[in-house]
Amino acid sequence: MPPSSEVTNRPHPRSSVAPVPAVEFILAGNGPGELQGWIAPVARAARALVPASASDVKLTLALSPTQFAGGRERDVAQSWGLFDRILDPAAAVRVSLGLERCAVRQPGVLVHLGGDLLLSARLAAQLRVAACAFAETMLVAGRYRRFRRIFAATDSVARELIARGVPKTLVVVTGDPRGDALAMVGRSTGLARSGSGAPVISYLPGSRDRFFAIFAPFFLETVRAVAQRIPDVRSQFIISEFLTPSLVADVAATAQAESGGPAVQWITEEGWKAVARSDFAVTIPGTNTLELAMAAVPFAVLVPTLHLARLGAPLEGALEWVARLPGLGAPLRRAGLRAYLRKERYVAIPNKRAGRAIVPEWIGPLQPADVAARVMEILADGDARAAMAASLRDLNLVQPGAAQSIVREALRVAMPPTPS
Repeated sequence: MPPSSEVTNRPHPRSSVAPVPAVEFILAGNGPGELQGWIAPVARAARALVPASASDVKLTLALSPTQFAGGRERDVAQSWGLFDRILDPAAAVRVSLGLERCAVRQPGVLVHLGGDLLLSARLAAQLRVAACAFAETMLVAGRYRRFRRIFAATDSVARELIARGVPKTLVVVTGDPRGDALAMVGRSTGLARSGSGAPVISYLPGSRDRFFAIFAPFFLETVRAVAQRIPDVRSQFIISEFLTPSLVADVAATAQAESGGPAVQWITEEGWKAVARSDFAVTIPGTNTLELAMAAVPFAVLVPTLHLARLGAPLEGALEWVARLPGLGAPLRRAGLRAYLRKERYVAIPNKRAGRAIVPEWIGPLQPADVAARVMEILADGDARAAMAASLRDLNLVQPGAAQSIVREALRVAMPPTPS
């Protein structure tokens, strides 16, 4: 097989982007994972890379309608102070249909970073700007004609896109922006980052209220069961900023009120720095599994099927909106989750990428005591955890500078070089 540089394009050097007086980026996507992992790093890179002053770049966030949103996305994105304008999902749809005007600075470029590809393409057409799309799957292969560049997360994604008919000239391997922040997180090895000899376990109970309400109590019971066998264990809950604060406060207050319970540290800021100090982590399926892999933190992903009736799952496409009709949601979501578990060989993203079980997937009628027993078994096996961390590093998921590469290539699309 020829080297990847011969198969796919690489980002052009920064010098190839000429200074410009003004430019607007429209970043499209929604949901906690997309906003934190893709949109925020690209927005920060745009602010940093466009020269001179903050007035040289205008950033618009277009929130796509999506079943994976939790409801607080606009508020959280607003709190970052990165965007000059935020279009909520309803406004984004109206603009895409030509029902609402939205003035855009020229030159401008839209970068699709999640959500519906057709919506992003329609938005770009209505706003009269070029469109680019980030891709970690093959969904864009059937709609590539609507985009001037496809930013591939990996070489393998790029090769498969080309094999499926996407012109090689459109595909640029940028890497995954999620790795930019995680690349800065250092990681030690072995037990007891604190130096006390006590193991540190991180629990990641999700970024949407519905899942947090189920998994936080489940994990708290797991913490108690582990502490009965390992009294000096240090447990920390990584709290997503997308969760409703009152819900988190209620769960934390209930845990604190229970007498004799082990201490739990609730991490609400710089969560990945806290995770990097972990000896092991327990999470649920989703973007967290890829981010943990990028940080090379040994972990397990949990799906307790005893909670299937309450868990359900977001459904793809129009079926999700049908499921929102009264009386249809719960059975459709349960059926969707069962179908997903039957269809997918793995639920953890690094396992999918590797095609093998690098990290354990605990799926079944598990109780907190069952999970605690498995956690203690892994804590007792330092060699297994070290091998897991090494295998995660070997996946080479982190390519620092991915967000900058996306911004630079998007600028080239917005302002193609003038022939000399």
